[in-house]
Amino acid sequence: LATVNFGYPSTKRKVEKHAESLASVVRNLDGVETIDFVAHSMGNIVVRKYLYDISQLDPAERPPVKFRRMVMISPPNHGARAADNWSDSRLGKMLAGKPMEQLAPNRGWPELEEKLATPDFEFGIIAGGKGNDDGYLPTIPGDDDFLLSIDTMRLSGANDFIQTGGIHQLMAKYQQVREYTLAYLQNGFFVSAEARQPIE
Repeated sequence: LATVNFGYPSTKRKVEKHAESLASVVRNLDGVETIDFVAHSMGNIVVRKYLYDISQLDPAERPPVKFRRMVMISPPNHGARAADNWSDSRLGKMLAGKPMEQLAPNRGWPELEEKLATPDFEFGIIAGGKGNDDGYLPTIPGDDDFLLSIDTMRLSGANDFIQTGGIHQLMAKYQQVREYTLAYLQNGFFVSAEARQPIE
């Protein structure tokens, strides 16, 4: 087993370019037959764009690998409502760049969403938040993780969903999140087969 940490300048280029970079990495994984994905936040959108891109290729041109499982941590699977407000801010544009506008539901998200694939292999979603009806931010309806609503993280087709609690930016650092991620990659569920919470 080997781990490849795919990093990208998230604020510097559009999602499409990040997906192209991911495609290059996958193409050059010599000898690799099976791949699992673990992504946090916008990284999930990059993976979904990559999966869409390769689905448009002739089968002979697709990478000769099998995608097995994916763990989505705090994914903006339906855009990021907060990005609508920040897209108007000079500071927001400076800090988050073009991808923020792409994630804004009233701006670039509808166009981007049309070119995102839902994984056709097993995937599970880990969400943070407060675990109540209020969340951290009063400007986001329902529970949120200090950036995204819990509802926007859901994606039909997931075979498991779990809410651990926590703040968006710190999710990948929480020990419980790491334990659930490893459990899912090994078993295809976060807690147990009986406790799965699939999203229809």
